[in-house]
Parts: sequence; C-alpha cells; structure tokens
Amino acid sequence: MAISLLTFLIVLTSFWLAVLLIANSIDLKRYGVYVSPLFILLKFDRLGDLAFWIGDHLGRPLEKADRAINVLGLAMFFALPISLVINLFIPSSPIFSVVPITALTLENLLLFVASLFLAMIIHELAHASVAFAKGIEVEAVGIGILGFLAVAFTQFPKVSLPSITRKTRTTIIVGGIIANISVVALLIPITFFSEEISSIGYERRPGALIISVDPLSPAEKANITTGTVITGISTLFGGIRTNSEIVGTHYDLINYLRQTPPDSRIELSTNKGNFIVITEQNKLFPNGSTIGVTVYYHYVSKISGSASAIPFYFNLFVHWMLNVNLFLALFNLLPFPYSDGQQLLEAIVPSLSKLQRRAIYFASAILLVANLLKTVPAL
Repeated sequence: MAISLLTFLIVLTSFWLAVLLIANSIDLKRYGVYVSPLFILLKFDRLGDLAFWIGDHLGRPLEKADRAINVLGLAMFFALPISLVINLFIPSSPIFSVVPITALTLENLLLFVASLFLAMIIHELAHASVAFAKGIEVEAVGIGILGFLAVAFTQFPKVSLPSITRKTRTTIIVGGIIANISVVALLIPITFFSEEISSIGYERRPGALIISVDPLSPAEKANITTGTVITGISTLFGGIRTNSEIVGTHYDLINYLRQTPPDSRIELSTNKGNFIVITEQNKLFPNGSTIGVTVYYHYVSKISGSASAIPFYFNLFVHWMLNVNLFLALFNLLPFPYSDGQQLLEAIVPSLSKLQRRAIYFASAILLVANLLKTVPAL
C-alpha cells in the first residue's frame, strides 16, 4: 500500500503526541519504560538473559581469539576511511549495495524498520555477550523507539566504565561490528541463490507483477492496481501500435520504458485487460520514462492461497538486512559522536584534543555522505 510523505508525518506526529500524553499521566519508569520527546527506552530482561547465556558459552573461545579480534577491529578502523576515499574514484564499484525501491509503501517502510531493528539487536547482543564473557557488568540490555525507528541498546554502569581496560573496551566494541559483518557474510549466498529458494514454493511465469503503485502516478491515473501482471507493451502513435514487445520479466518492462521518451502514450497488455498510460519522466534516466510502479518477477504459488508477492518481499527483506547490517558495521567503524567509532578512537588515541576529535568527526561525516550520494543518486 503506497503512502504519501504527508500521511506518514501526520501518523508519526499523532503517535508521539499520544505517547507524551500517556507518559505525563502515568509513571512509566516503574515499568522500566523511559520516555522523552522522540525517544522511548524499555529495559528488556530477556535480552539481557540471552546475552548472559551467550557470554557464558563464549568465554573460553574468546580468550583464544581476543587478540585476533582486536587486530581485526583496528585494521578495519584504519582501512575503512582509505576504502571510502578510493570508492569515490571508482564509479563501477560502489561499496554500498542499493535496494531498488521506487515507491514509499507501508510494506517497504515496515521491512526497513524490522531489518534495522534486528541488526541493532544483533549488534547490541554482541556487545553485551562479549562484556559478560570478559566478566564486565552490564546494567541493562533493551529496546526502544527513536523517531519512527525501532532500536536496541546496551547500558553499562557508569561507576564501572573507568575500570574497563582499553583492550577489553576495544574487544567489546569490535564484537558488535563483527556480528553485523557476520550477518552480511551469511546473507550473501542467499542473494545469489534467491531464485532457487523462491522456486521451492513458487513457479516463475512470463510477465511483470506489479507490487505497488505510486500515488498520483500514470499507472494510478490509468486505474492499474497491485497484483496486475503486465505481459506486453506497445507505443501508440495515433491509433497505430509500434515497438510492440512481449514482457517476459520485469526487466523487459524497465528496459523498454528507459528507452521510451517521457509523455509517450503506451498500451499495456495485462491479465486484467489493456490499459492506455501516458508516461512521465524517469528521474534517474531523464531521457526515459516511468509509469510509477514497483514490479518484480511473476511468481505463482504452488501452495493454494499464498500471495504472489511473497518472493519479492522475502528478497527485499534479505537485501534490507544485508544493506542495514553492512551500513551499521561501517557506521560504527567511523568516528562519530556517541558511536562505537568514537569509543574506538578514544581507546586507540586517548591523547587527542577536543579540536582534533571534532575535525575527525567532521571529516568522517563528509566521507560517509559523499559515498552515500555517489551510491544512491536519487538522494
């Protein structure tokens, strides 16, 4: 279901107004819930118990791998800025993988929030587990909401923080980063064999399945709906069809539209009849067109009642998880205020002045934003 940015902002504002009203009328702290504007924190004992259990089984292996983890963490910390600088000059090799989304839909938003939430839980569980394995006290592990994002956190007692050695602190920090990188390593094979995985429960057939329709798009104006399967496309000049093509997959439709000038009159052959659509300019390919839909392979379920869009959302979720875990690992390797990168910087070079730290934070921010702009041109 496509949603507008205005609708999203109205819902988000209404949610936070309701939360603040409840927080003012009920003492939520006695339930372990802490509320401030745009921030909710909840201490979650089960996460702490899980971290303790993992840490209990991690103690002995960690003793043997402790030095290797620190060396790997420091190597990544120094190598990442160099890699990002090189990436700016290699147009064909972006470091960040891009998730192709053409519409702001509720489903896309929920999958993004869910993948970020899972990635942060994995990251914080790793911090807490390594801390427990090293005999460091952890005050709480919990979850929360920041704006519209679900987040996780690990809290250490303030009195015990100064007693943690730089070596142990580095191991705890790098543990979270390695956990996210490990998730990326596990997900990469799934992305390569996604079609084989989908074929377990689905059969792929010719056509391009419409997953979502953008608000006020040419497709919506033509009354095209989600679930429509496009099987053919033609350009109309007057009443004459030209450049007719069979749509075998969604790539055929995308490539056809990229070569079609904006404001063209096209006819789509679908499982729900024929539709006449006036295309609009494609923002990423100015000489090409778009009709304002998200399309994917046409899968038909082998199990009665299973939605055809499930393979798309499964692969989208895997891509979100891959991208979010990669970004979270890279972000926490760069020194930013209140990040793991800041703590790594302080552990490695504690003698830096405030001015020097701010200069490093500023340079890291510019480097990250430059790489994001290069990788996602729509920004």
